[in-house]
Amino acid sequence: MSLTVCIITKNEEKFIGQCIDSISAISSEIIVVDSKSTDNTVHIALEKGAVVYTIDWINDYSFARNYAIEKAKSDWILFLDADEYLINAKKLMQEAYRKSDSNTGGFLIERLDKYRRKEDGKIEQYPIGLVRLFKNIPGIEFKGTVHEQINTTITSNGLKIKILEKSKIIHQVHKSTDDFIDHKQMYYLHLIEKELELDPNNIWMQYQHAKTLWYLNRKQEAKTEFLSLAQNNKAGIVITCSSLCNLAILLSEEELFETALENVTKSLNINPNQSLGYLIAGNIHYKLSNYTLSVNCYKKVKTKINLLKYEEVIPGDLYVYPEEKLYRIALCYLAQGKRIAGIFLLKRALSKNKLHTSSLYTLALIEMRKKPSKALEKINLCLKLNHEWTEPQLALNKLIQHN
Repeated sequence: MSLTVCIITKNEEKFIGQCIDSISAISSEIIVVDSKSTDNTVHIALEKGAVVYTIDWINDYSFARNYAIEKAKSDWILFLDADEYLINAKKLMQEAYRKSDSNTGGFLIERLDKYRRKEDGKIEQYPIGLVRLFKNIPGIEFKGTVHEQINTTITSNGLKIKILEKSKIIHQVHKSTDDFIDHKQMYYLHLIEKELELDPNNIWMQYQHAKTLWYLNRKQEAKTEFLSLAQNNKAGIVITCSSLCNLAILLSEEELFETALENVTKSLNINPNQSLGYLIAGNIHYKLSNYTLSVNCYKKVKTKINLLKYEEVIPGDLYVYPEEKLYRIALCYLAQGKRIAGIFLLKRALSKNKLHTSSLYTLALIEMRKKPSKALEKINLCLKLNHEWTEPQLALNKLIQHN
């Protein structure tokens, strides 16, 4: 399988080198479409062997991506954003070669989104699925000026989308400042609203509009739009389920737990094979102190991408990593007074991932009174991994004052 890797850029000198390095071993060619960067982006890309095309930015992400597709000469195309990098690149191509046939048009790849919570600086991560690897044939192109998709042009050409398990994309949102992300989301909102002016019935853009309003803290408007989408019989299963889940989260934040549960239950009834609904339901039951019900929900959350089918993946949903699932169940056991069981699961979570900060910090809190030196070690590791996270810093100050 010959492969062209395509990247669109504008002032990405902080990320572009790592992005290109991650795919250089598998690419027949690397195409960078740059919108007149004023930093060292182009220089770094050229230095690393990319072919760079310069275009004027016309407020259309699909235009830039499709421009790259037009220049690609390989049989397959992989798209990365500049602030992303691929891990296990060779395994990606080996698996794609093994799974592809004449009816395969593209592959969904896991992307691990790493982001920093505004309220406390904690870095969170969550896997989602995106179609980024696809055949280079006429008719397959991106649609939409923003939050652009290629999925529909693959399936409308009578081709199937399959899931790859052996590799993933890392999305480094946490390395951008809050101001930069806020500005970008405002820009996205402007483009989305322009799209909706031209096509008010565009379900995908309505959904993205609601999500962007939510990010910008316009939560009441977001709730109204998610509810409208959930009640729209033209929205389809994927958007309906995700809208119900997002509505449930917003209602839960307002402590309207029963209404939140009603909405997430509707989502699960429509698609019982999802993970997102069970995760949200588990969180709501935890807040209601229904710990047994919470555990039952968490146990239904998937921990492997190979348990999914493409048509069952809803926006914002893949699964959670095993350590995160164990951690959430551990919290329920600790809340029930099952200290030994809770500690056991936290240690199991760390056996899956020794750098799982939530498990490290929770164990540190448990050890603070009787094992302060061990607690100090774990808190310092949390801060080393996530130095802006305020909670461990407060715990560290408390430990220092106590001793």
